[in-house]
Amino acid sequence: MTSPAWKIAIGVTLYVLLALSFYGLLLLAGGGPFPLWFSIAKVLGEAVTSVAPGFVVGWLSRERGLMLGAAAGALGALASTTVILYHWSLPPPGGFAESPSAEVVWHWALIVVLAALAASFTNAIGGIAGAAVRRSARPHEVAP
Repeated sequence: MTSPAWKIAIGVTLYVLLALSFYGLLLLAGGGPFPLWFSIAKVLGEAVTSVAPGFVVGWLSRERGLMLGAAAGALGALASTTVILYHWSLPPPGGFAESPSAEVVWHWALIVVLAALAASFTNAIGGIAGAAVRRSARPHEVAP
């Protein structure tokens, strides 16, 4: 597990699991006005999602936390946003949905690219922090 690809895969998996769990909370909260617990969970969850995958990758790598954290964030955002947008575009059971217009496809592409860019920035910071914490967490010698 020394390869950077494994570390990025762990970060991407964590990002996708966190993002989809919030999407699941949204479905659980239902329509209409959202309850207070959902609002609090969403804000805290988005904060964790914006830094934690990069932090984990930086912790595992000790070096190159910036690049690996950014890669994990960008790929995680691409994967989770694509899955969520695909789920939204499914037709209702037994229904028929026409193909989306070019404008809708353009908006979806823009959403995916901007989500990947934002996630790469925040997870790069998390990667730097994770690598720094790992480097400073060396065992200290204890005086007799």
